This record gives sequence, C-alpha cells and structure tokens, in this order.
Amino acid sequence: MSRILGHRNDYVPVEMAKLLRAYHVMEVGDKEIEAMLHDNLLQCVQKHSSLISNEDLFEIFLTFVITRSGTRELYKTLEYLINFRLPKIGQDSELALKFYDAANKSGLVSSETLLDMAKYV
Repeated sequence: MSRILGHRNDYVPVEMAKLLRAYHVMEVGDKEIEAMLHDNLLQCVQKHSSLISNEDLFEIFLTFVITRSGTRELYKTLEYLINFRLPKIGQDSELALKFYDAANKSGLVSSETLLDMAKYV
C-alpha cells in the first residue's frame, strides 16, 4: 500500500477516484489513506478541471455516488463542473443519461441541477 500512496501525486484524478472506490469496495477502512486520496483528488479537480474529460468526470462523480465519502466541498465542486459542462455532456446522449441516472438515484445534486440534466436525456 505504501508504494501506491508514495506515488499519489503521479495519479490523474480519475485514477485517484478509482483507488478510493476500490478501498470502499474492499472495505479496507483506512480513513487516513481515504482522506489523503480525497484531499489530493479535490485539489486536482479544483486546479486542473480543464484537463479532466467528461468521461473521467463521470467516473469521479460515480465514485462519490457509490462511496458517499466526499466532503460537501467536493460535491459542490463536482456539481459546479457538471453544470458548467452540461451543454457539452448533453451532446453525448449516453453519457448524459449516465450522469442523470447517477445523480437521480443518489440525491447528491440539487434539484435545479437534476432538472437541467433532464433536458439532455
């Protein structure tokens, strides 16, 4: 595990999200490691959001829909990015539907965002 974490700054955001999802699924329960990955992911998303593809944004969002381990700041950041990118996301009907389904089932986005998403499915 230390080898993985020793390179945490080398991971792109979607890889960090997938590591967090794996920790959750495997029920590792190491809150310190999860917090470290979460904090690194949040910083990367905030600083380098333009480098994250819409598909990777979905994978990151899905991680926190599944784990429900994100902070309010992370959820708000993801919701902002999704809102900002909705017109582009909406051009891919399959991806738009994935975002909408995950958001609708999770209750992790505002009702306004959910209504905006529904316009693209």
